[in-house]
Amino acid sequence: MIESGDLAPDVRGSWAGAIGQPQFIPTTIRGYAVDFDQDGRRDLCASLPDVFASAANYLHASGWNSGSGWGQEVSLPLNFDYLQTGLEVEKSVRAWQSMGVRQADGSDLPDSDLPGTVLLPAGVNGPAFLVHPQFPGDSEME
Repeated sequence: MIESGDLAPDVRGSWAGAIGQPQFIPTTIRGYAVDFDQDGRRDLCASLPDVFASAANYLHASGWNSGSGWGQEVSLPLNFDYLQTGLEVEKSVRAWQSMGVRQADGSDLPDSDLPGTVLLPAGVNGPAFLVHPQFPGDSEME
């Protein structure tokens, strides 16, 4: 990758070997990096067109469903049962709405049967997200 010009000889990676803005490991660079700006290099450190096209190429190859959103930030009611969070708990958007879950601005969720899960990545005091299945084979959300 250095000989081809994709990586500078002084390239630095994380302790695990991830390189560039999308933090691809070398095998991922080899398999999915794209020279979108057509300068002859797949530059994941300094070329934003290459960075975004490579990330999109990786997601596409991984089965990302471009016709569906990933989810949204939501607000939870004061009496929300936090045992209802996590990938193992899936309900329709309509069911979450009936439990008092709302969009982050307080407005109603869309009237939809799309399945979703409430996640709290920063714990109960952080933001809440209603996420939807995105990849074929999402184990808990399929």
